[in-house]
Amino acid sequence: MRRVVVTGIGVVSSLGQSFENALKRLKEPVNCVVSSEFLGEYKGLQTRLTAPAKYMKPERYNRKVTRTMGPVSVMALDAAEQIAAAIKARKQRS
Repeated sequence: MRRVVVTGIGVVSSLGQSFENALKRLKEPVNCVVSSEFLGEYKGLQTRLTAPAKYMKPERYNRKVTRTMGPVSVMALDAAEQIAAAIKARKQRS
């Protein structure tokens, strides 16, 4: 069995696009959950509530980089790059 060590945090969520923004939003009394009527199209689904990520693709991701990626892949790449930047910053402080 292999172990995984988490050494940083990358966030892309309805609370924000960075750890700092998400933490700030968690401390505010603001609800990110909204009603989405389009969910009514799915039979058997018992909810209409979502917490969508209002994601703005960073300008550094041009069409050449993202043309084969779906929106979730772009968000995952952004979160992974946030983790890499946090690790680099932590190493520079040490």
